[in-house]
Amino acid sequence: MPWFVIDMLNIIMELALCQLFFTRFLDGFRSRPVIWAPVYLISFAAMSVCALFSVHSLVQLTVTVSTTFLIALTLFKDRLWKRLLFALLFLCFAFIAETLVFMMLTLLCGDSVGQPGMPRFIGMIATKLCMFWITVYISSAMRRRISKLPLKYALLIILIPLSSLLLESLLNLLVTESVVRHDFIVYISLASIIYMNLAVFDFINTYLDRVEFEVTKQILEQEHKNYRTLREHEDELRTIKHNIIHIVSGVKQSLKNNENAESIIKDLDVAAERISSVVYSGNSCVDAVLNEKSRLCRLRNIRCSIRVSADKIYIKPVDMFVLLGNALDNAVEACGRLKDGTEPFVDIEIRSYESKLIIRIRNSADMEDCGNITELSSSKADKLNHGFGFRSIKAIVSAYDGLMKAGVSDGVFSLEMILDNVA
Repeated sequence: MPWFVIDMLNIIMELALCQLFFTRFLDGFRSRPVIWAPVYLISFAAMSVCALFSVHSLVQLTVTVSTTFLIALTLFKDRLWKRLLFALLFLCFAFIAETLVFMMLTLLCGDSVGQPGMPRFIGMIATKLCMFWITVYISSAMRRRISKLPLKYALLIILIPLSSLLLESLLNLLVTESVVRHDFIVYISLASIIYMNLAVFDFINTYLDRVEFEVTKQILEQEHKNYRTLREHEDELRTIKHNIIHIVSGVKQSLKNNENAESIIKDLDVAAERISSVVYSGNSCVDAVLNEKSRLCRLRNIRCSIRVSADKIYIKPVDMFVLLGNALDNAVEACGRLKDGTEPFVDIEIRSYESKLIIRIRNSADMEDCGNITELSSSKADKLNHGFGFRSIKAIVSAYDGLMKAGVSDGVFSLEMILDNVA
């Protein structure tokens, strides 16, 4: 088979791996052929020219980097920082895989690796297999969860591969330029680089699993509290049902004797109001969060109104717990900062419309009017974690291809979120 055909197939595989990598990590692929076809044709043409005419390695590097960023930035609608991050990450992994395979073949086959022949063909196949394995392994640990990482851990995702690439480049010089080679040292160094990368991503995967476990444990605790609340109100309902005949009889007797029955009716009204404050939405996680925050509002004398009219909620319980928990904690905290005698209130509405879940939260706030709020300040001592809570809300909304709007008008803070609600 002519080498130019092999080079063309190699380019097609590189572009296919690029597409696979980005679709595993980025959201919002522009699937219309009129958009993606020209981008891939331009990329294929540029890379083919470099392969056919054996241009300078610096030109090849420039074309590779340019086409990678072109694909990430034009064919996906995810957040800009994620597209830039994963474009850079793909380049790092691609160069790591290529350098690793090149060094191994150089140690085994000598200097013939760069020339047309079986070693070069094996190198092409091995590089693509290595890159495919990296894509599958890393995506299994990181897919759709990078937004949940603190910045200090997220930086490791790019710093470790960059450091590995630098070390591999130095080792490559040792392998290709040194007169006396210490192959054992090279093998140990390569194994250390591979282990370092695997360990970092395994740590990140473990960290994310632990975070989800802690949130799940909190959900179970909240649901247990909610179950106790429901049992208490069920007992109250039984008591009211048992006493309702006597209450009605007492009211009738009071009216017959021209006595004031207002106190009896008021007691019944208070009991009914207390029971009606319990949320029964059919979603145990939503009920647990809303009932707990409603109880907190009552303890702090904050008027709380809740309306839930969603048939099915397909958002993951962990995400729903974090979303509502953080948003309502912010609302209760804002009510606690009021100083001018304004009545504190929290108004919550959750409803479904077609394939969307709409969440609206309004609360009184001591803030200046602002039409678009992107970050929240906190009066808490731990401002870093509180800010991370608001970032978590935005990350979850983005993960469900949602929209989010927050603002203040006439002393009322409004937060509206629209999320995809599909099974």
